[in-house]
Amino acid sequence: MKIALLSEKYTPDIGGLAISTERLARLLTSAGHTVRVFAPTVSASPSEARTLLSNGIHLTRFGAHKRVDDTLVDWFELIAAEHRREPFDILHAYFLPQAGFVAAYAGKYLGMPSVVSIRGNDIERAAFDPSKFSHVMYALQNASAVTTNVLAATSTASTNAVLAYSLSTTNKTQFTKQQIAGRLRQLKMLFEDGLITDDFYDVKVAECEAAQ
Repeated sequence: MKIALLSEKYTPDIGGLAISTERLARLLTSAGHTVRVFAPTVSASPSEARTLLSNGIHLTRFGAHKRVDDTLVDWFELIAAEHRREPFDILHAYFLPQAGFVAAYAGKYLGMPSVVSIRGNDIERAAFDPSKFSHVMYALQNASAVTTNVLAATSTASTNAVLAYSLSTTNKTQFTKQQIAGRLRQLKMLFEDGLITDDFYDVKVAECEAAQ
């Protein structure tokens, strides 16, 4: 499977997110998947993109803008252009506010599945940051699948509130038969490739069947 992995940080950036993203990329590669990582950096000029091979993984760093919205536009356009050049099978965002939004938005635009991974503090902090909240909500409501650290996701009232609100609004959305069929195909692909658990797959399939 060809995976586009999106993250706001990647080594040699400092911090846990950068380290965790590199670890995930290496694990996916060792499992036989082809992984391409896309991450912004302040070390490059805005709109400049560089691709290099890092520990067997193709890493594309592109220059971040001062305005977050401009960075998100460049991120989306880069993913769309690379998908047209060499199609991906799935988009995986590792962190919610920026990467999650771009993955979910690009997934819908390109008609491909997207997975968004919550690390814990990303959703907790976003609940009180108006500039990030809308991006987080869009990612949660439009991604094909959401993964999370269970302990982190249930640790605070703010996290529970965001998740509960996103689920309640998502459940009210009306889908066409074609959209439901497409969602079922995406879920089957994610399940067969071991990217979602049995329980998550069963729950989401049941939701799709109930919406028909």
